[in-house]
Amino acid sequence: MEDKEKVKVEDDGSETVEAAVESSSVDGGVKLPPPVDEALLAEMIEMGFPRNRAIRGLFYGGSTMDAAITWIGEHDQEPDINDPLPADAVAEPKKELTAEEKAAKAQELKQRIAENRRIQAENEKIAEKTREKERYTLKRNKD
Repeated sequence: MEDKEKVKVEDDGSETVEAAVESSSVDGGVKLPPPVDEALLAEMIEMGFPRNRAIRGLFYGGSTMDAAITWIGEHDQEPDINDPLPADAVAEPKKELTAEEKAAKAQELKQRIAENRRIQAENEKIAEKTREKERYTLKRNKD
């Protein structure tokens, strides 16, 4: 069996290491999992992601850091997320959203943003009341 590596330069200038295995055996050799961008993988590992989780995020989520992290967040509870990527893994193509689905998604995001802002405003009011009570208590204790 002979291992070969080739470096593929992506449009954005990043490099992806692709490993190819040739075999002289009758069964066709060993299947390797599809490659991921090694630079992004190293960066994700440096950020604290376990190696297999980062590989799965880059493979299934997309070839960008944001897409991979989003995928990991969405699939964090899966029992096999830290398992090695199977050699025959196939990433499902992302489904293009229809105009109606895009509008619904945008509306959902707007509602989530509004809810988060409402919660943040309530928390700020509570914090302001707490600070005011502390100032009042400090002033009373000084006098």
